[in-house]
Amino acid sequence: MYLWMAFTALAGASGPQSCSTRPAVLIGRPSRHQQRKDSALLPRPGVELGIAPPDPQRPKNLQPQRACRPFTAFLNASCHALLRSARVLRLGMRLVSGKVRSAGRKPAADADRPGSPPRPIGVATAGSARSCVPYSSALPGADTGGFGTTVLGMTHVEIEITAELVQDLVRDQHPDLADRPVHLGARGWDNQLWRLGDDLAVRLPWATGSADALLHKEHAWVPALAPHLPLPVPVPQRLGEPSERFPRPWLITTWVPGTPADRTPVTRAADAADSLAAFLTALHQPAPGDAPAGRDRGGPLADRAEGFARGLAAATERGLIEDPDAVRAVWHDAVTAPPWTGPPLWLHADLHPANVLTAEGTFCGVIDFGDLCAGDPAYDLAAAWLLLPHDTIDHFYAAYRPTPDAATMRRARGCAMTRALSGILIGDAGVHGLPGGKPTWGPPAHAALRRLIATTR
Repeated sequence: MYLWMAFTALAGASGPQSCSTRPAVLIGRPSRHQQRKDSALLPRPGVELGIAPPDPQRPKNLQPQRACRPFTAFLNASCHALLRSARVLRLGMRLVSGKVRSAGRKPAADADRPGSPPRPIGVATAGSARSCVPYSSALPGADTGGFGTTVLGMTHVEIEITAELVQDLVRDQHPDLADRPVHLGARGWDNQLWRLGDDLAVRLPWATGSADALLHKEHAWVPALAPHLPLPVPVPQRLGEPSERFPRPWLITTWVPGTPADRTPVTRAADAADSLAAFLTALHQPAPGDAPAGRDRGGPLADRAEGFARGLAAATERGLIEDPDAVRAVWHDAVTAPPWTGPPLWLHADLHPANVLTAEGTFCGVIDFGDLCAGDPAYDLAAAWLLLPHDTIDHFYAAYRPTPDAATMRRARGCAMTRALSGILIGDAGVHGLPGGKPTWGPPAHAALRRLIATTR
């Protein structure tokens, strides 16, 4: 999904915050609730033990310290030793009772290998207690999918997803597919994708709480839409039910071959423009009344004005935007355009270079329908600015049916600008090795920004 989570990948968006990357064992680690219970039994630092309380506004290495008397230091160390022992004992009891199944550490082939997709923001793995980033009410919401004001919630992965686990899940619930080989395909924002043989894939939620609902949505709606689309899409085949082994739903879909456009852009631009226009013409049909609503997608641009301003400020502060006034001019033109007055149309609502596949210089597939919804087609038409060279944008609009009016194209430019800003920030985070960053997202986002600004000059 093209979540508007970009700014959460950048440290210090609203002030210094601490991010823990301590080694941890994921399987059997005591819950945060249990940790709070354990912590309640300990003397409180700075109160019972006479240690100076930490200042939340200062880095850990600059925290005020006070010399402790020998007995105080001994008592403090003893309490923490007892706590660690209690945790080990509790883990042993859980292992003996069979409530925890240790899957072991990830094999090297699956863990952080070169070229593997970066982890989503806030995802715990075998190497860290959690990958964390600063929060701020100024950041776009993670689960809302738009430039909202929801604070990004951190998610902890309690079950490590391995090839062995995927094979066991398939064997338990879909034994007719159990003989197929399994290997990692990709790690996305919401789901991990595991190849199941040559023509199927298993998608398992791992990073966000909303992923379960998105998988159910795809299973309910995509099979009926897919036959009418001119490009291949992943079609859900089986729905996996939550179980003791994996307590969340999961999905088996068809596999669509190709390379994401953020890694391999199109070279046959006219063919690609025709292909994208044909795909969106087929998809943009009136949606039924019970079609899913978008997560801040497909609605009026004015609803995201505040988030846009925050995103632009974040990118400008990092020196990623040379002419913020030109960016504002594109946005202002889009926000003041007449709104969509037609019926809500089916939207993919997450069309960006990582969700469109290429082969032989043109588009060969569209993936990730988790944000499928009904709304203003301008939201999807914005994709042309990120996916196509500048000299083919007009070609795309001429091939799309019905030909969009001037107001729709203005709104599409505004939607494209929000996507470009997100891509720029996510790409910058990837360049600096921050959690959730994707360095391949930066170049197409910067190119789109330049093309959009050129329309105002």
